[in-house]
Amino acid sequence: MIRKFTLLFILTSGILVSFAQKTGSITLITEKNNPLIFYLDNVRQNDTAVSAIRITGLKDNYYLVRSVKADTLYYSRNLVVGDMNENPMDVTYIIKSLPDGKTKTSLYSMMPPNDNFTAPKSLLVMDIKLPSPGMDSSLRVIKKKKIKGLTISQGDKQKADVVEEKSKAIIKKSEVTNVKKPPVKKCNGWPIAKKDFDLVVKTISESKNETLKLKNAKSLINGSCFLVNQLDEIVQLFPTEISKLEFLQFAYAFTIDRPNYNKFEKYFKNEKLKSEFLKIHGE
Repeated sequence: MIRKFTLLFILTSGILVSFAQKTGSITLITEKNNPLIFYLDNVRQNDTAVSAIRITGLKDNYYLVRSVKADTLYYSRNLVVGDMNENPMDVTYIIKSLPDGKTKTSLYSMMPPNDNFTAPKSLLVMDIKLPSPGMDSSLRVIKKKKIKGLTISQGDKQKADVVEEKSKAIIKKSEVTNVKKPPVKKCNGWPIAKKDFDLVVKTISESKNETLKLKNAKSLINGSCFLVNQLDEIVQLFPTEISKLEFLQFAYAFTIDRPNYNKFEKYFKNEKLKSEFLKIHGE
């Protein structure tokens, strides 16, 4: 119950955002309120074990995240904290415990940094603790790994290994109405690369009519993963509410940060169409 309240608080606090902030944050929440000690790049962050932590002041695109329980390594992953353009983001991950004793990470949300964020009591918020001079950081995994659909570039800086996992938002499954379910084409859980996204937008915008726009949009997004902010750019290409609704019914299956889907409600003045839209994400 505490975890659900924490997630709700994080998302509702992210409405007022600003890209001016130059640092991002990572929020780590254990699925069953499992208290842990967290490390970023081998630097211990919290003194007392907690089940939910938000670490701010992050400047890199990804970090090696480790957690320890009872002096035993519980979890170790390299996690992305920036978007496809290397912009700092406020990112939330859920750490799940599997029956076989292993752990799995799910990307819950990725939003622009929020200067007005207010933390619930159940969430520990702290600035990142940096390594001291001469500290051994050899445990950090450094190697290149290219993931389809995700482009990461940091100039000459070495790239950390990014663990490829399909993200599943922890929300109620929606019942999509008045549209056939899209054929299942798995995406890798990360936002589509910028150059690919720009091509998608260009192709849709150059379609001759609304029917063709909708057809091309469905075909082009099928099998890729998108953030709500990316889909918003596509939605605005459709002139009518009916087309917007049909596209959003289809696109939901390929959305990473589904809890942010209510952002599209503003496009529906017709009450019947608005009602159909709200059914998509379970309201």
